[in-house]
Amino acid sequence: MSVIRYATANAFLEAAQELLESDEAVNCVPLGVSLAQRGKSAEQMTDWYFATFGDNAAAMMTPGYCVTIACRGNPTGPAAAFAADLNGLGPKPPGVVGPKPIAAAFAQAWAMFSGEGHRVRRRLRIFEARQVVEPPSPGGEMITATDKHVDLATDWTAAFTVEAHTQKAGEDHARALAQAKIDAGDLVLWMDGEPVSMAGRARATPHGVSVNLVYTPPAKRRRGYATALVGALSRRLLDERAAFCCLFTDLANPVSNSIYPKVGYKPVCDVDELRFEGEGDAGEPGDAAR
Repeated sequence: MSVIRYATANAFLEAAQELLESDEAVNCVPLGVSLAQRGKSAEQMTDWYFATFGDNAAAMMTPGYCVTIACRGNPTGPAAAFAADLNGLGPKPPGVVGPKPIAAAFAQAWAMFSGEGHRVRRRLRIFEARQVVEPPSPGGEMITATDKHVDLATDWTAAFTVEAHTQKAGEDHARALAQAKIDAGDLVLWMDGEPVSMAGRARATPHGVSVNLVYTPPAKRRRGYATALVGALSRRLLDERAAFCCLFTDLANPVSNSIYPKVGYKPVCDVDELRFEGEGDAGEPGDAAR
């Protein structure tokens, strides 16, 4: 058995979609990102990495981001195979993100081939909601952000990326992301006389959709705004098309981990983000860009 690489997202999905859908919330990043890239040519995806190892393991690496791996069963063999395949390719992975056993197996294998150690950058948790529990109302309502909110959304997106330790925190990146979210109708605000909280719709998978960019400015926190907004957005998404919504939290943030169960989210899986020695901050599942 050997690693098979794929030049396009279409080819990768043909080989790996059944595996990725078998645990859809856990695999929402490689599945959702790959689905969003369908139709692109091999020339447009020269710096991407798509690969499978047998029928039970798949790996994807977006340019500039950590490698993500999906695996059924013991991850040791697939992790070693992907590490060997990636060693010597350029660019090398800045790290790995995945369920704890998978991330650990790949990091250990990568050390064997590259000589690089690793550090734990973040410990994350995936939550899933299939129905929404109505939270106490803090007053106000959810609206869909429009072009008149671009400046505000830019500022809040930049602040979110700093607090969440995601890949890019510059104003240009934040403005481009905020504008793209607004253009797509994927950014919502909680209004209580003025905008007081923000959240976004992200990666869509065949049966689910992700929630991200949840941000409340410090002066408006601890009033229930983010809880109400995530509940309202999740309800909208479930009503529109999704069988479930999912999101990532940082386990070091007790506030975010307490908010989501209040509106019906349940923990699914713990995920580690491991960075290889000498690598900077190159994005992770919770990244706003995803």
